[in-house]
Amino acid sequence: MLRTLVCLVLATLLLGSCASTRAQDVAQEAAVLFGQGESSAALDLYERALELAPDNSEYRYNHLLALLDVNPNEVPMQAEEAFAQFPAHLEFLLVKARAYALERAYEQALLTYDRILDLDAGNYELMASVMLLAKSWGYRENALALAEHLVLNHRKEQEASAVIEELASEDSYLRDLATYLTKEAETEDPQQLLQESK
Repeated sequence: MLRTLVCLVLATLLLGSCASTRAQDVAQEAAVLFGQGESSAALDLYERALELAPDNSEYRYNHLLALLDVNPNEVPMQAEEAFAQFPAHLEFLLVKARAYALERAYEQALLTYDRILDLDAGNYELMASVMLLAKSWGYRENALALAEHLVLNHRKEQEASAVIEELASEDSYLRDLATYLTKEAETEDPQQLLQESK
């Protein structure tokens, strides 16, 4: 009885290891195809890798990237499912936002980016990028709100000031703030500071 139990446990471990190795091989083949621009073929292989290793977040992410090329309107739902399974991976929400943007569902894309920034409030690089996207999509208020947040937190001030100068009304305090920051940045020129110290 004990011998049978030990054999059963060993067989289970061996089968699991084989499935993991096969999934890895399939995913590597998919990555090569994806790198060559063959997203449809890569998508099929990533699906097979996920069947073999459904708890692998990397395979899931790469599957979504291939799907983004093949059929972007399917990505938001699958990205949401992936994020539910792997809540520490905000990359799934980034792919969701990109899919909305590709489909020109800009409001949904901005809502998704807002959600990401709520979860990762210190990601000022992303915030600046979203600010510029919002501006380019015609979402003036969103762009100004992000620019204001960046300026008030002394992050990406130059980019934010440029957006404020372009979009804020003439009587907006943001315009005064952007002008002040621009002048302050000019004053901090190392050559000018050196001359002033002499």
